[in-house]
Amino acid sequence: MENEPPCGLPQRETRKRQQRGAVEDTTQDEVDKDGVQPEGAVVDLIDPLVRASTNSGNTEAVTPSQLNLKDEDTERRKPCGDDELPEYRSCAVGSFQFEYLDHTADVQIHSWGRDVSEAFAQAALGMFNYMTPLDGIRPKASECTIEAEGHDMMSLLFAFLDEFLFVFHTEFLVCNEVEVLEFDRENWKIRASGSGERFDRERHESGTEVKAITYSAMQIHESEGDAEVFVIVDI
Repeated sequence: MENEPPCGLPQRETRKRQQRGAVEDTTQDEVDKDGVQPEGAVVDLIDPLVRASTNSGNTEAVTPSQLNLKDEDTERRKPCGDDELPEYRSCAVGSFQFEYLDHTADVQIHSWGRDVSEAFAQAALGMFNYMTPLDGIRPKASECTIEAEGHDMMSLLFAFLDEFLFVFHTEFLVCNEVEVLEFDRENWKIRASGSGERFDRERHESGTEVKAITYSAMQIHESEGDAEVFVIVDI
């Protein structure tokens, strides 16, 4: 998308099939406090704060001492501008609650908020901003409403972002405001609104086109009064 906005209909059915079951491989090492690989817990090395997940899909924070990590491993993230990886949430874009984390080929969006709904909305804004800077988008010139559903939290995040990406690919609408209107955890359904304006290559800066959402290294963490999302998008 360096010279013009993407055109043509995306292969929606392919993405829907990915949503229903294709989970991309991630590179993970399994360790316990004795350095032995257990059957249950895995540690995602993409997250230097170290979060563990179980085969059931539940996640919880793990202390460095439980994983037998060296002290320097807990200090890997430094402020923006240093050679080391920056501290989480220290590289937020403007007044938004998202940032971009280093990734070998694609881009990892890290977003956060007071709850999952807000973290989801900020992840969508992070996706739009990667394609064109949101500070150049007029607010409320055009609007849309999307609905999505899944079978768990991660598939719901995938479907949510996929719907907004579909709007961009078909209507060229770039949203600089996203609000979750309904979040049904029982039936895993979500409804949201977005507003902004249509991409115009004569007026808007071209970033990098997001081709698809992925499940690779996807993480969703919740605690009282705080939630964060990690999602890698294909560029």
